[in-house]
Amino acid sequence: MEPDSATQVFSCSTSTEEAVPEYIVRQDLTRQLPPEILEKVLCEAAPSIWYNPTYYRSLFRIRAVCRRWLDIVDEAPSLWTSIWLKFKLDLISMVLVKSKMHLLSIWYDDQTFAGYASLPEDHIASFIDIVGTAASRWEFFDYRASSYAEHGRVLGLPFDNLRRLNILLSGNITYASALNTKKLTSLYVHRCSLNWHSISGLRNLEIDQNTYGPDLGELIAVLRASPDLERLEVARNWPMTATVSSDSQHPLPPIFLPKLREMSFSKLPVVPLSVLLDLIEAPNLHSFSHSMTYKWSSDDFPCIFGSAGHHIGADSQSGRGGNLIQLDITSHGDTFGIKLGDRKIGLRRFGWEEANGRQEREASLSAALARFHPNLRSVIKTVSFKDAPWNDEVAGYLRLVHTHFPRVEELILAVDVNVEPIVETISWEQKANNWDEVLFPCLTTLRLRATQVGSMHCGSSILRLVEGRADSARTASLKVVGLEGSKIAFDTAERLSQSLQEPRLPNTEIVDSPALIGWLTMVASASVSIEGTRHRNEPSHIHHLPPEVFALITIQDCDHRSYKELFSIRSVCKFWLEVVDATPQLWTTLSLSYCDNLLSLILKNSKSLPLSVQYDDGSCWGSGVQRVSTERIMAFLNRTASSFGRWERLRYITSSESNHSKILGLPLHNLQKLDISLAGNITYTPPLDAPCLKDIRVHRCSLNWGSMTQLRSLDIDQNTEGPTVETIKNVLRASPDIEVLRIARNWPRPDIVVDSGPIYLPKLRLIYLHKVSIQNYSHLLNVIVASNLRNFYFHYTNKWGSEDFTPIFDAAGRYLGAYTGNEEFNPEISIKSTDCHLRISAAGRTIDLQNFAWLDGVERPTERPEYACATFKRFTEGSCNAIRSVVLHGGGNGEIGRYCRIVHSFFPNIAELSVTGVYFEYPDAKAVIEALGTPSDSEEGRVWLLPNLMALRIEASKLIKYEDIMGMIEARSVGNKTKSIERVTFTNGQMSKGVVDKLQISLGALELVNVDLCEENGSQETRSPTKGLEEDVIV
Repeated sequence: MEPDSATQVFSCSTSTEEAVPEYIVRQDLTRQLPPEILEKVLCEAAPSIWYNPTYYRSLFRIRAVCRRWLDIVDEAPSLWTSIWLKFKLDLISMVLVKSKMHLLSIWYDDQTFAGYASLPEDHIASFIDIVGTAASRWEFFDYRASSYAEHGRVLGLPFDNLRRLNILLSGNITYASALNTKKLTSLYVHRCSLNWHSISGLRNLEIDQNTYGPDLGELIAVLRASPDLERLEVARNWPMTATVSSDSQHPLPPIFLPKLREMSFSKLPVVPLSVLLDLIEAPNLHSFSHSMTYKWSSDDFPCIFGSAGHHIGADSQSGRGGNLIQLDITSHGDTFGIKLGDRKIGLRRFGWEEANGRQEREASLSAALARFHPNLRSVIKTVSFKDAPWNDEVAGYLRLVHTHFPRVEELILAVDVNVEPIVETISWEQKANNWDEVLFPCLTTLRLRATQVGSMHCGSSILRLVEGRADSARTASLKVVGLEGSKIAFDTAERLSQSLQEPRLPNTEIVDSPALIGWLTMVASASVSIEGTRHRNEPSHIHHLPPEVFALITIQDCDHRSYKELFSIRSVCKFWLEVVDATPQLWTTLSLSYCDNLLSLILKNSKSLPLSVQYDDGSCWGSGVQRVSTERIMAFLNRTASSFGRWERLRYITSSESNHSKILGLPLHNLQKLDISLAGNITYTPPLDAPCLKDIRVHRCSLNWGSMTQLRSLDIDQNTEGPTVETIKNVLRASPDIEVLRIARNWPRPDIVVDSGPIYLPKLRLIYLHKVSIQNYSHLLNVIVASNLRNFYFHYTNKWGSEDFTPIFDAAGRYLGAYTGNEEFNPEISIKSTDCHLRISAAGRTIDLQNFAWLDGVERPTERPEYACATFKRFTEGSCNAIRSVVLHGGGNGEIGRYCRIVHSFFPNIAELSVTGVYFEYPDAKAVIEALGTPSDSEEGRVWLLPNLMALRIEASKLIKYEDIMGMIEARSVGNKTKSIERVTFTNGQMSKGVVDKLQISLGALELVNVDLCEENGSQETRSPTKGLEEDVIV
């Protein structure tokens, strides 16, 4: 191409009205980067999203750009170092191969720590088998599991290169085996105690909410074995009440931690903690905090402040170079703290906001200052008090500071309304021990700041202070006085200006002098203007971002429901305005409430992108909301007429009397989601001109349902005009890819159901029914064939009558009991039966019935087990044989005992039973124990319930006392045609020591979690973790 023609083509391409922004053209240049540079870019960006389980989704998108990018990604092992338990096994194997010999980051979360059902056991076992082979390459491991899990199969792996370990459990346990972690440097444990004597070489240690340890001796052992420790945090560790043997003749040697910079403690007893602090020698400690939130706790906080003061008040030559240091004291509500240079102490205690905490705070401050090194007396020249609750308390602090640091030259005080107590304290003489004492004789600068502007009434007290110190031979003269947010008389201000070298009165009200007030206001405004100009002229790195990067940031952060944030961004500078206006993704929302200028700007900047439209004329909300005028509606439609073909989402809110055709009759050829909400029920019969419609939600509106096809979701609420069940069946047949079906309060008349063939919906995953005809919609469920249905909810809120829900459960049982035979099948069923709920879950699928009539006890004891039977009758034989575990959650009336017999009738291979939700009544647990311990008579003789049961878990409240468990265990151990229970777990409740001893003999493993052990006479004592016969408790 000749130069002239090239210039002509370029000119033509840039002369169009819709010119492509330069930064969009430059995006393709990244494909021309050398491989080594592109690999570095990807490796630098990866750590920011490593901790997101969707990381590999982004990585696979990068691989899909082109063949060259795929090769670069696959040959960069540092991009394949993150593995989550929830990943599919194929992806895990792929990551292990492509990571080569790089160190790995592993996240093990079986979901039980967050209160959800556990991941399938076969998936967990396969995960451990696959990833465990590379345990020597684990560098980071985050372990979150239930306290009932078998922790040894994971924590017992050989972690030769593990450096960071997080353990978070749902209940407190002790893992007694030593960890095989030679290079561990960071450890965080939550509700888990370890073999602490085997842990060494840490740089970071965090312990939270442990009832089993470590005790003080074990913690000291860990600290001695970790001389390079940099951060220590211990919270809610109750065994800290234990003490270590130490006396004046045989003191414990100190613990040298030269790199320790931060210590944080919470809810720990003070005395053992102060012992620990006195043992630690940490010359570089910069931050110490302790909190105690129990108001009734009587702890000696001065001990803590004294021990902590020893650390932050070390020799001034240790890391400070002999420079002058400022001492900051903060006392506000329940918080009290000291900051010395870059080192600080913070204590927090609930209840300190009361006045009786003043003595304890002053004693704490005195204890801390007493432990400061003597050399600090010459370098602390400035002291500030912040957020003091009342002035007389500040006065007490001033006396303490003067006692330890008499050479202070500058005081910075935050005060409230009355400044007199402070002025009297630092006046030129004080009576103390029958002789005149001068506080802060070297004071030359005093700054008083009111907590509320204009609230500090200085009067003549400041003037007396200044003049008194100027006339005294025992004190230095005040040279600088700052009064911020105060009120001061004109004559006082004039005399202060004559007595001081530098009076400072920002935000100070000068009374009786309007001229002076105007002058001060002008000066203050000028200062603010200069300060703001300085900040605006400072360079900002965000202005140097490439336009495409800044556009992506703006897209992620802006709220598309409001343009206020967007216009704030546009107003920063011309560069930001150009980027925002050239990013059409930011301009995709239209609303009837927008003004004409904003609508025009949106239509222009959105270019050809799809739009989301909200039409709300205010008529649906009653007389309290102003309705949009007809002229405004017509203006909106005329201005947006050119964009009708780009409407992708429409929310239509109006009254039933409106002219709906002016909106619903528009040519919306790209509309995908329609949400209609009306004030009254109507039927809109014309077909919609929306061939791409996928999602429909209608409230009090019936449409031309015969024209609805290829829907993805259907949501109908509170309709008296239809559609009928037969109409819904026709819509479903025309929408084979539908995923969500929600129907609530739909009462068409008449509603006659006709038998028909099956309706195949392979993508349907949710059905929600609320207050609809049970008979008609159970028929609908029977004709739907949905292999991927996961959740079915049926809510019936008519509490004045009872209904027979058997047809609903019978229809839903077909979905719950479908056995796929794949590796993701969860072999567990769960039955939750409470006041107004009955929930049955199986193989990851759920049916949930809510009926408020049950709150009054209407037929609840008999009908709900019948619903469970109706559900299980539709299970396939493969499903019944595959189920291995059952969870029963009762409501306190013993009803779940019946479910044991039902489960026995349908599922012959149950090996594990869990009973949860046993609160203040015992009947639920007792009913289960009686059902398991008493065989029933049948034609084949005496039959035991759940004959293959080997594990039992009961979770109750603290008031439950387990009394009948031993008889059931012994009866099943000698029974015919039944296996013995080998493992039992009790959570909470009470148990006598005698029963515990018998259970330990009879069982292979016994686990007690938060169970109080009682003597035969009923007295209790703190229990320790129980153990089996030959090994520690399986946890």
